[in-house]
Amino acid sequence: MKIHILPPEVADQIAAGEVVERPASVVKELIENALDADSTNIEVWIEDGGKKLIEVRDNGSGMSADDAEKCVMRHATSKISTIDDVFAIQSYGFRGEALAAISAVSDFELVTRKKEDASGTCVTVECGTMHEAKPAAANEGSIFRVANLFRPTPARLAHLKNSGTEMSAIKKEVQAFAMANPDVSFQLFRDGKNIIDFPAGAQIDRVAQVLGENKANLLT
Repeated sequence: MKIHILPPEVADQIAAGEVVERPASVVKELIENALDADSTNIEVWIEDGGKKLIEVRDNGSGMSADDAEKCVMRHATSKISTIDDVFAIQSYGFRGEALAAISAVSDFELVTRKKEDASGTCVTVECGTMHEAKPAAANEGSIFRVANLFRPTPARLAHLKNSGTEMSAIKKEVQAFAMANPDVSFQLFRDGKNIIDFPAGAQIDRVAQVLGENKANLLT
């Protein structure tokens, strides 16, 4: 068999498979982005176990129009410039693969604004095809919407578990980040219903929120 070069759209979907295994993978990547942007409040909205919609809203630093367009490109990152930087990473994501991978296998939208900008930016990507970025009304921070996950890869969609199982995995991700970041408030919504509401506070208060008062009392 002759060697040949994969078309970009096929290569992008293969790369996406390395990052996006299930809806919880998307939630993980987007929460990491929100924390890296110094968010103090993170909301996660889920429909149909993340198959229909994953939306993460944060009040972080937001992005300029130029950065918003670049962030969905492969190998786009604000964390490293030289190989030495790889060994000094003190944040979460840095490879510049997550948003490109997510947007390659979903209907993706980003609405973002930096505090100093008069208006925000909306970037949309349909299964790897990027549309022209447009000005948009937005609060400071970012909103990431991931709809119809795995629409271009029905075999991967069929491989997902039922919505309840996928939702359980998402809930565990949110709880893990909440435990590690008690100074950040977290909310999780399932099909419009608020199922997690963790206000920011002390570490012991967060332990009680996640694990219950009895287990928190064991630590005091």
